[in-house]
Amino acid sequence: MFSKFLKIIFLKEKKYFFLIFFSVFLSLFSYLLWLNIVSWVKNYLQEEIKPILWADIVVSSDTNIDISDVNWLLDDFYIANTIELDTTLFDWNKPILYELVFYSDLYPFYWDLSYISVDNDWIILVDESTYNIFWNTINLFDNNFDVKWVLNNLPLGEFSIYSNNKKIYIPIDNFYSYLNSNNSRLNYKLYLNFKWEYSELIANDVKKYFESKDLRATILTDRQSSIGDITDRFYIFINFFNLIIFLLTFL
Repeated sequence: MFSKFLKIIFLKEKKYFFLIFFSVFLSLFSYLLWLNIVSWVKNYLQEEIKPILWADIVVSSDTNIDISDVNWLLDDFYIANTIELDTTLFDWNKPILYELVFYSDLYPFYWDLSYISVDNDWIILVDESTYNIFWNTINLFDNNFDVKWVLNNLPLGEFSIYSNNKKIYIPIDNFYSYLNSNNSRLNYKLYLNFKWEYSELIANDVKKYFESKDLRATILTDRQSSIGDITDRFYIFINFFNLIIFLLTFL
């Protein structure tokens, strides 16, 4: 019966037959294409998880993390820390939101840094668009900071759906104590990187230790799971979209 139906359509209305065939083919091609794209994105991001996280373990808190409390980790880890806060700079009265990252030595552990040197005797590191706006000197909290380096490519970890992408990097020695009282949204981070081969068992033990101190700790497997959840949801959306196209084909 089905073959008879196809013959009737093909003999009497060939243009509709070819239209249906083309629509079905397009739907299947779209489905396979997006399936491969989602799979490729997921695999790529999971392979690049270290540049995204910037360390093997990242601990964050809204209050200061006393590094002296983690001296017992020095045998297994290299340790760096940052203090981050948001501020606004003005370009001809137009506000631009920035994240200031006051960083210590060794930060970040995974970062393919590519930059243009401006003057190595100066202090801060900015992206190229920021440099083109403010040039050599940026005023922050009534203090002038001169640009040392200009990034000519952004590392993968720069891009986040949770925060703005514009960052200014400043050595942590230039963090002023009065900022603790003037800014309520300080974010303290501790970066731990294995001196030897990465151990998920040790990473989980360290994570549990910090979580017992009411601190947020993220390890590589956590971020891989998060990326997996995001790509899986995207995959479901694509499947739903293709199903609608497929159904509309016959309507």
